Amino acid sequence: MGTLYQLGNLVFALSGEDPVVPHLREELKSIEINEDKRPLLIFRFGKVSKDLENGIYVSPVICTEKEFLCTGSGFVYRVTEENGVLTVDIQSNAIVGKRKMFPRIAKIRDWNFLLPVEQLAKNFMYDVFDYLTQIQNLDVAQSYVHASSFTRENRTVAVVAWGGIGKTTSMLKLVAEDNWKFLSDDLGIVDEQGNIYRSPKKMQIYAYNVEGQPTLRQMLLKGRTMIDMLNWYYRKARFGKKKVRRRVSAEELFKDKVGVSARLTDVFFIERAAVKDFEIHPIPVNELACKAASTVMREIDPYHTIVAAIYSAQSNSIIPTYEQVHSKTMQVLDKAFSSTSPLMIKIPLSASPDQLADFLRNLIK
Repeated sequence: MGTLYQLGNLVFALSGEDPVVPHLREELKSIEINEDKRPLLIFRFGKVSKDLENGIYVSPVICTEKEFLCTGSGFVYRVTEENGVLTVDIQSNAIVGKRKMFPRIAKIRDWNFLLPVEQLAKNFMYDVFDYLTQIQNLDVAQSYVHASSFTRENRTVAVVAWGGIGKTTSMLKLVAEDNWKFLSDDLGIVDEQGNIYRSPKKMQIYAYNVEGQPTLRQMLLKGRTMIDMLNWYYRKARFGKKKVRRRVSAEELFKDKVGVSARLTDVFFIERAAVKDFEIHPIPVNELACKAASTVMREIDPYHTIVAAIYSAQSNSIIPTYEQVHSKTMQVLDKAFSSTSPLMIKIPLSASPDQLADFLRNLIK
């Protein structure tokens, strides 16, 4: 069975031998459990054949109605289903050439400052783990939500937005400076009762997230090696603030200022618009759920590509259609947000992260 983990209400297992496995165990350790529970999703690392008997080839997958094989992002994996449980047999591609011979040099050249095997582990989390867990999330009445979320005493806030709006920098400031506890950045997990759970995935902090933020900058860069710092400053100067970042766990960045789960009290949907000043308006729960569900679907790519390929070849599959996942995601989020009074916040195109953080402070003080 392997090691068990619990993501909100979803139990999954991880087992097998592969160079990426130790890195995945390290990333997921905050949600590891010792209880004997039935997993709905099983990741088994080992050797995987790149052929599927009687399969239809529709790049990047080979599929039948009972299973599919996918190649991409440095992995080949085979997905099967039995009694509602998805089993993923997976193998990472061998690291070859200069990346194998000189992994430290590859790390120095990487904009994340990651070893090749660490890059593969990151790819797994974004390109395999996210969409398969979301499919199974929906079977236990929960969903991902693309939100920065944090909790303190009797208040729990989710800042929902499309990527690049400024939610991450604002969350980092509020947790670092105002004693909130981190729950999620990128994809949080929320159930139909409105409980939001800590996300185990490491954060990706860009240079622009800490620009003009001395407290955040020190938290992110303190204790790093000289080579690490040279990579940071060189890439920032050569390629810009959006082309250098670091992957860090919440514990690494915030120490003990990390929550486990909490009941949502405040939900804000933020979008940038051609407005002169910050605007705030009520937003119906069903409208928020629709916007949030569409954002989740964007974040679980390459699911769209994979499921489109599968259903172009056949009418049935072990994984649901895009429309089914989108609809169920919207239904779960509608119930999750139903006990709140969500607000839409329009922010000027030129608004800085400091201005957004200050605006949020006034709303939740």
